[in-house]
Amino acid sequence: MSPKELNRVDVIRDISERRLRQKDAAELLKLSRRHIQRLVNQYRGQGPAGLVSLRRGKRLCCNTLSPLSFDMTRRLGSYLASQVE
Repeated sequence: MSPKELNRVDVIRDISERRLRQKDAAELLKLSRRHIQRLVNQYRGQGPAGLVSLRRGKRLCCNTLSPLSFDMTRRLGSYLASQVE
């Protein structure tokens, strides 16, 4: 778990044990109250493992180019630059 996730676990645990209000936790973690409620529900259902990001280890689908796409984009840029001259 990342330090950010470990901090979340502590805060969400405090909410579950009624030592902290959701409103205060939202300010502390800089999240909305609704998102805090989602995290609390995940924590209650799955424990600390429920707070681990499910996106960890996955590639960004929209910001990555395959090597072929990258090469084609580079060639198109070179072609357009030569047309301007």
